[in-house]
Amino acid sequence: MTTLSQLRAILRTHALDFYYVPATDPHQNEYVPGSYQRRTFITGFTGSAGDALIGLEFAGLWTDGRYFLQAARELNPAEFTLMRQGEAPTLEAWLKEHGHPGMRIGVDSRVLSLTQAERFLDALKPHQGVLVATPENLIDGLWTDRPPLPTGTVWEHPLTYAGLHAAEKIQQLRLHLAQHHAAAIAINRLDHIAWLFNIRSNSIPYQPTVLSQALITATQAIWYIDTPYLDDTLRHYCEVQHIEIAPYDTLCNDLTHCKGTVWLDPIETTWAIAEAVPSERRLLQTSPITLKKAVKNEAEKRGMQDAHVQDGIAMVRFLHWLETKRPSLLTEIDAATQLEQFRRDNALCVDLSFPTISGFGEHGAIIHYSATAETNAVIKTDALYLLDSGGQYVNGTTDVTRTIHLGAPTAEEKRFYTRVLQGHIALGNYHFPHGTAGEHLDALARLPLWQEHCDYNHGTGHGVGAFLYVHEGPQSISKRPSQVPLLPGMMVSNEPGVYIPGRFGIRIENVCVVEAIEDTTSATGHGPFYQLIDLTVVPYARNLMDCSLLSRQEIAWINAYHAHVYNTLQPYLTGPVLHWLEQATQALS
Repeated sequence: MTTLSQLRAILRTHALDFYYVPATDPHQNEYVPGSYQRRTFITGFTGSAGDALIGLEFAGLWTDGRYFLQAARELNPAEFTLMRQGEAPTLEAWLKEHGHPGMRIGVDSRVLSLTQAERFLDALKPHQGVLVATPENLIDGLWTDRPPLPTGTVWEHPLTYAGLHAAEKIQQLRLHLAQHHAAAIAINRLDHIAWLFNIRSNSIPYQPTVLSQALITATQAIWYIDTPYLDDTLRHYCEVQHIEIAPYDTLCNDLTHCKGTVWLDPIETTWAIAEAVPSERRLLQTSPITLKKAVKNEAEKRGMQDAHVQDGIAMVRFLHWLETKRPSLLTEIDAATQLEQFRRDNALCVDLSFPTISGFGEHGAIIHYSATAETNAVIKTDALYLLDSGGQYVNGTTDVTRTIHLGAPTAEEKRFYTRVLQGHIALGNYHFPHGTAGEHLDALARLPLWQEHCDYNHGTGHGVGAFLYVHEGPQSISKRPSQVPLLPGMMVSNEPGVYIPGRFGIRIENVCVVEAIEDTTSATGHGPFYQLIDLTVVPYARNLMDCSLLSRQEIAWINAYHAHVYNTLQPYLTGPVLHWLEQATQALS
């Protein structure tokens, strides 16, 4: 009997028509610890985004355009139907269409967000259906080799990088709660807790956070965390910052005793946590921490700038090695491993910021490709190589993509690379007024590709944390409507791309900081005006540029950027690596 058949037998035992298996965990993480990767276990799909709905006859996986090619390769079509978001009905719309009177959907309320729970309840209304919180997760009984929960160490994030003491941040949060007549806020998102309490950890890959929850009231700041993570130094730190410690699994019980209104962010709060607070006492709004964390203070901005210099050194060392010293039969995994080593040569590098995307040839067209032993291709000189990677440094988080050709690129490859580069330049070159959201800028990066009748199935830019999550909100640059304006101090990526299935992919990505331009209130009274300033310092691929397509202004922009890269990194490099950098940043004529 297959695992899917076993799960269906369990559904019948519980009188359930469907069971929902999300990609996420109790804290709505993007990169989920192995012990919570239930969706991957039951479907075989390893992408970071995508949810499964499993019924007695139908089983579907919903995912977005970044993962269409990957999901098609990894799913067993005899078991799962790939539901392409944007083309297929949404999961909730599908339920409305295919539901029947009294249908029952099982969920694990400890991993289901309140937002998703409300969507399900709305989809069930026409059928008078029921959303059932199962006592245990139904996958766990089938997962005999389930990995253990993460372990590791937790430490104080120094004031040098944080910019504010935890006690100061907590007091600012309390003032915000008072302004909104909230008695407390429950915090379930791990990067919010790490930012608020100035703590970091190595327990979860790619995310310097620790499994925990928090409750802030007018008089208490409670950190719910398992005791194995705590040592005397951390306990003393918590005492100094007036942070109380409680067992990890006691937040819901404490919420039942809270008086007054409790602030709950419906996206980060699980259904189980929300159910501990009567509905009339819930303040359902985006957490105030979201914006405070996104707008970096001066210490965080300095740290991010320094981290990108360190990352630029590692990237240049790698690119020099790749072009001049690579061994024969170098594979995608070999290259990713070598780049990781160059990063970890720096004592400030704690981890990678996400699994490296190392894709040669047709693998580059898989937007979030992950090389495996079965797919691990040799990097040759006859096709493009796309490398998307980043590091977690104690002073900041990095994310950079470069597309490379180690041989003689074709005219078509150069044309597409140049169009992507033009979009990248356009986004980085424009000034925009206060109040501009990412959706207003997104088309700038796509216009050169639209002229080639091409586009890409991902956002143009995402927020980036400061030694926190590599993907951070609320800001973004994409086609999706957004009410969040880009503000000075926000970090955002600039990463247009083009992907030709079965042939190649091209993406160019820098991390930028939003900065105000001095004295830019216009004669019409508009302003102030802002711009994106590059933090990433890594050369572009000169051999992939078709200069006949570039304007004088674009060539001047590339030359200025390359001069900045050289001047920034030159003091840290010597010998052949420095010589390589000189060649890579030579001015275009």
